[in-house]
Amino acid sequence: MKIRVFIADSDQRFYNEVINRLRMTYLNEFEIRYFTQAELLTEELKIHQPDVLLVSEEILGTTSFKTYTRTKFAVLTSQQLETCGGFPAICKYQTPEVLCKEIVNLFSELGNEEKEENSKRAKIISFYGLSGGVGSSTMAASLAKKLAKDGHSVLYLNLESLSSTEAFFPQSETEVGSFDEVLLALKVRGMDFESKASGVMQQDPSGVRFFLSESSFIDMLDLNQKDTDSLLKEFVDMREFEYIVIDGDFYFDGKMRAVCRRSNHIFFVTKNEDMYIYKMNRFLESLPSFEERENDRMDIQSKAFLIYNFADDLTAENPNFPETIHIKTCDNKNPKTVSDVLADSGEFSRLAELVD
Repeated sequence: MKIRVFIADSDQRFYNEVINRLRMTYLNEFEIRYFTQAELLTEELKIHQPDVLLVSEEILGTTSFKTYTRTKFAVLTSQQLETCGGFPAICKYQTPEVLCKEIVNLFSELGNEEKEENSKRAKIISFYGLSGGVGSSTMAASLAKKLAKDGHSVLYLNLESLSSTEAFFPQSETEVGSFDEVLLALKVRGMDFESKASGVMQQDPSGVRFFLSESSFIDMLDLNQKDTDSLLKEFVDMREFEYIVIDGDFYFDGKMRAVCRRSNHIFFVTKNEDMYIYKMNRFLESLPSFEERENDRMDIQSKAFLIYNFADDLTAENPNFPETIHIKTCDNKNPKTVSDVLADSGEFSRLAELVD
């Protein structure tokens, strides 16, 4: 994960001699945004929160900046000082290497509690059906709602070829855009992904954030492993969510590999009936090959859970999974109602505890 750094300074020489070199040399370590005016920085801070904020003395003297729990603040000075205006000071006329070290030191000063909070904000939970019609989408939507009702920030991300998002989350009266625009921002170089994604994101009454379905399923079929990995990384780097709940297709493809690799927890959903158990066993037989495909070893089973949906027999277990959850779905035919009911059930309280 890159360290997001905002720098505000009107000194053109400093920008030309130091910042440009810092950007080029530490491209993989830092995401640097540079501002020459306090007003521009203030507007940007309303949308995005940096890890490190460096502001020159002259800009600091013209306005005040809101401080954030997760942002380390320092004043850029023209000489070596320990503090300036009650804040830590960094001399801007240093080599990029030294300035880089100072930025990393600031970032590392984040307390253990804040670091722990950061790590929780990127937890990815994915759901896959081991056969069609087993209710994996319902399980994903229900857990997303449960986590949101518990006060967590949650993004529900439907990556099925044929998205069913609107069946679980109501569309607002004012349409602001769909997942098409997120996919476009992912692929067009220079487009601000975070701003575009935030602009078309919707929110369910439960608190779940989501996107309206893309207009064509072809867009999802074109999403390969590299694209999917980049997409998830972008959402994690936004650092707005504690949980990202993914509703995925069950295909042995690159998209699934990317999701499984980044997932903290994977829920496979099936029914406790002969045909579904047969297909589940076929999946388990193929899993070792899938994990080691193309010499790109993955470890899925250590983070996998099995959900028996529509479970009348609450004793069925499978030794290949550390946890087996039994869900007795309510009889209502409306997907939104079913997911609302399940979100308030004891079974989903248990699921929320498993992913905590």
